[in-house]
Amino acid sequence: MTTKIKKNFWTNFRSLVRANTIGFLITFLMAPLLAWLYPPATFGSLAYFMLALQLLNSISLFRFDWLVPNAKSSRSELVLIACGLISLSLFSTITLFILIFPPSILLKWEGFLALKSFVFLLPAALIGLGLRQLFSSHFIRFGNLESVGRIKLRESVLNVFAASALGMLGFLSSGLIIARTVSSWVGLLHLLNSSSLTLDKFKFLNLSVIVRVCKLKFFNAARATLVSFFNALSLNAPIFILGIHAGLVELGFFLMVNRLISSPIQLGAKALSQSFWSLSASMARSKLYADLLAEYLALLKGIGMPLATS
Repeated sequence: MTTKIKKNFWTNFRSLVRANTIGFLITFLMAPLLAWLYPPATFGSLAYFMLALQLLNSISLFRFDWLVPNAKSSRSELVLIACGLISLSLFSTITLFILIFPPSILLKWEGFLALKSFVFLLPAALIGLGLRQLFSSHFIRFGNLESVGRIKLRESVLNVFAASALGMLGFLSSGLIIARTVSSWVGLLHLLNSSSLTLDKFKFLNLSVIVRVCKLKFFNAARATLVSFFNALSLNAPIFILGIHAGLVELGFFLMVNRLISSPIQLGAKALSQSFWSLSASMARSKLYADLLAEYLALLKGIGMPLATS
């Protein structure tokens, strides 16, 4: 592996760890204020909202965003992003239709009843989060994760301070959910301002080409979507199961404690996974497969093995 690629990997890793750490510290320091402003049941409603959002987000893009970093050309990248935009648009529309005309099985779900009218914020949050992930893949392809780290930090800070402000203004039943929805859109706007992607570039794409590529990549995207869905389902299984056997108050306490416990672990894990994703995509495009395998084994030996034996 070239020195430049390796240096870029560690630069990205340090940038993401720094941004994640600062974001966690701010959230940790503001946690007592949020716990004082909002009753535990409100955090329980947020847990249901995040459960639904993450499950829907795992399939809304049909994981075309996972294919973008591997695009061999800028035109291929734009076409894959367009495929993701089409998938997100269709899925968000279907989600809104189901929420307006909910089936009987959805009406029996505790989370739907707990969210009440705030459930209609789901499509807005889904579009904001989906677009941010889709355009983040553009930065991952070019190995520029410093911008992604800054955006995630701004989003995290805005989420905490917006929730605090809304709580002080008396939005005790909806403040946490509104803050989460708004912060995803603000993060997206900052991301777009930092990227080289403009609407003019998409105007030159032919619809027939986009449809052909979507069909060509369908099975790869379908496999990635299945992995994404089951991953999201496993991560959110405790909330789903606890929601069946406990009330909103217990669920709220679980969410607060789980965030404080799991966040430190995720600081380095997320930074490492995104940095290595960018690295592997870059090396795969250059057909440096042997070097990529060597780097993976080196990281596994240097980081994975010590963690597994500790």
